[in-house]
Amino acid sequence: MPNTIQVKRFETAGDTPTSRGATLSYGELCVNTADRKLWVGTNTGTNVMLSNAAVAATAPTTENGALWYDTAVSQLKIWDGSQWQIISGSQVTVINDLTDVDTATTAPVAGDLFSFDGSDWVPSTPSTPVTVINDLTDVDTVTVGPVTGDLIYFDGNNWVPTKKFTERRTLQTVQQGVPPGVPLAVDLTLSGMACLVYGINTSAAARVALYNDDIVRNADMGRVYPTPPTANTVLFEGTTLVGGTIDMVPPVPYVGVSASLIPIVGTFLPVIIESQVMGPPATLQVDVNVLVLEY
Repeated sequence: MPNTIQVKRFETAGDTPTSRGATLSYGELCVNTADRKLWVGTNTGTNVMLSNAAVAATAPTTENGALWYDTAVSQLKIWDGSQWQIISGSQVTVINDLTDVDTATTAPVAGDLFSFDGSDWVPSTPSTPVTVINDLTDVDTVTVGPVTGDLIYFDGNNWVPTKKFTERRTLQTVQQGVPPGVPLAVDLTLSGMACLVYGINTSAAARVALYNDDIVRNADMGRVYPTPPTANTVLFEGTTLVGGTIDMVPPVPYVGVSASLIPIVGTFLPVIIESQVMGPPATLQVDVNVLVLEY
């Protein structure tokens, strides 16, 4: 007759070698015929389940290596000796399931983003995007609107539009048929109201006088050079012998306005030029070199 091989076995659902106090020998098999589970003894004196998988909404008997497909949450789990570990399927069904996300304290609304508050990621209203420079909180282009060519500077409270900057320029006048010894009143265009005059160039021998005020300049037209001017009326007065440059050290500051124009504006530098060339009337070019403060 053929031999029948039998292994240790249990017929009661839930019985295991451990619950029955059985330690399987190395290579020894044990089966629970009710649960359809199979164990084998290892060389370290432990029982290892070879076959066990449960498909149910409730947890099966806990035994190392036991598999359980939890139909309640659609997750496959394995028993690690202390708890069921998820090995497939997701534990997260909504974002608030994440441990560092809190959407319960402040409920999100449409358009919210997440920001980190130091402990959790929480819903927050996004900042208004910066699309123009005036969106910045420390910029004010409303009180004084900018125009072409403006810069922006800090006035102590805000960044505001301005024209303030310095630039070297040459203010030039060219007079045709200038008779010698006859003073001519000339207004040199100046876009700023302040400048430093640091040099004068003439194409021929000439006298050049600079004034802060056009009315004072006009009153000085009758003075015969080299008679000195009335005190505090002339910013600068000098002559070139045969044409050339007068270097003004230190530079002469000009902060003037037109006293004869209404409304008062500061758009020119009042000047007297006088040819010192003996002979027939001739062309005279005068260049006044300035460092302009624009604003």
